[in-house]
Amino acid sequence: MKARKADLRCDDAVGASHKEALDRATKEGIIKGDSKNMNPKGALTSEQMATVLKRYHNKYIK
Repeated sequence: MKARKADLRCDDAVGASHKEALDRATKEGIIKGDSKNMNPKGALTSEQMATVLKRYHNKYIK
């Protein structure tokens, strides 16, 4: 299931200055959450960061 911005619930936890970047990263498939929610105030594991970097690399660098 591909997550879309409307599917992810986190707007209240994301500062206004970061919403545009989060929306774009979600739309581009770089950040997917758990297909229902995102936890922008939670801790990011090294595995999650590696996944984000790999998705970015595959989409924009390769």
